[in-house]
Amino acid sequence: MNFKQLFIGLYLIVTSCGIYSFTGSSIPVGAETFQVNYFENNSGDKPGSTIEPGLDRDFTIALQDLIVNQTSLSLVNEGGDLLYEGEITEFSITPMAATAEIKAAQNRLTMRVSLNYENKLNEEDDFKKSFSFYYDFPGNLQLYDIKDAALVDIFERITQDIFNETLAKWWYMISEKFNYIINNFNPKDNNQLSDLKHLFNKYPYSQTISAYYLKSIKSQGVNNFSRILSRAAILSFDRANLKNWMTTEIFLDNKKEINKDLEDKFTFLDWFDKISNNSDSKIDEKLNLIETFIDKKSNLIIKEKDSEYKFKPKEHDKNDPELITETLAKILTNQKKYKKAIKAYKILSLKYPKKSSFFADHIKKIKRLEKK
Repeated sequence: MNFKQLFIGLYLIVTSCGIYSFTGSSIPVGAETFQVNYFENNSGDKPGSTIEPGLDRDFTIALQDLIVNQTSLSLVNEGGDLLYEGEITEFSITPMAATAEIKAAQNRLTMRVSLNYENKLNEEDDFKKSFSFYYDFPGNLQLYDIKDAALVDIFERITQDIFNETLAKWWYMISEKFNYIINNFNPKDNNQLSDLKHLFNKYPYSQTISAYYLKSIKSQGVNNFSRILSRAAILSFDRANLKNWMTTEIFLDNKKEINKDLEDKFTFLDWFDKISNNSDSKIDEKLNLIETFIDKKSNLIIKEKDSEYKFKPKEHDKNDPELITETLAKILTNQKKYKKAIKAYKILSLKYPKKSSFFADHIKKIKRLEKK
C-alpha cells in the first residue's frame, strides 16, 4: 500500500466522526459477541522451545482485553458470533550471529501463535494463520531478567496483528475504492455515483466523501441533491470552499490550474482535493504538498479577524482522562517525556482496570529507560 492510500485511509477514519476508532476496527455485520478459547501452550513440542508457566493464560487474556477495549463486542464463554481459538506453537530463545550492526552477543526470544478464526455469521471470513513476533536482548541476560518487558512487546504485537487481520480488513478495501475514485473522478460516471452512495451511507459523517458524492449528484441531476447538500454543508468546515468545489468544473484531462494566491489559505479539504485531482503528479510532489500544508502556521489558514474561532482548550482539558489513549502514551515515551508517559499509563490503568497489569509493565519499562 502506497503513501497516498495510507493518507486517504487515515483521513476517512478522522472524518467519520468516531464511528471507527484509530485502531480501524469494523465489526462484521450482525456480530454482537466474541469468544476467545484457551490458547493451549504446545510450544514444548518444538525442539529448542522453553516452557513458560502461565503463558497460555496470559496470552488468552491479552487477546480478550484488546478486543473488549477496541470494539463494542461482548465477551462470552460460548456461542460467540466470532470465535478465536488456537495454540502457542513456539516460545524459544536463539543466539543471534554477530553483524556490523550487532557487535555484542545477543539472544532472540520468539513466540509463535497458530490462530483458527471463525465468523459464525459468514463462513467466508474463516481462516487459519500463524502469527509471530520476537524480542532481542543482551546475551549476558537470562529470560527472567527480560521476561516482563518482552511479553509486553510480543503480546502487544501479536494480538494487534490478529485484531487487524480479523477486524480491520475494511480499511484496505475502503481506501482502495476511494483511492480509485479520487484518482479517476468523473462526476458524470454513474458507477462512481453508486460507489460514492455506498461510501456515504457507510460513513455519513465524512466531509470528503459527502463533497464528492454531492458533486456527482449535482452533475447527474439526482433528485436528492437538496438533502445531501444540507448534510454536506453541515459537515463542511467552510461553506465558501464547498461552494467553490461545487461550482468548479472538473477537467478530465486533469489540467485544471489553481489560483496561486489562494494556495496558503486552503482548508484541509482544499488541499486534499488538490492532491486528489492531480493524478499525474508524482508521490514526491504530493508529499511535498502535504509537508507545505503542515509547515504553514494556523494564522495563514485562519485570518486574524477570525481568531475567535480558534480552539482554546481549558486548563482542565489537558489532563482529561477521555483524551488519554495508548497511542498518546506511546508517543510521549518515544519523545522521552517519561513523567508524562507514566502519568498517562496511570490514567489508562484507571480507565481500563482489566489492563492495569499490562500498563504497569509499561510503567516499569519507562522507569528503566529513565535511569539510563
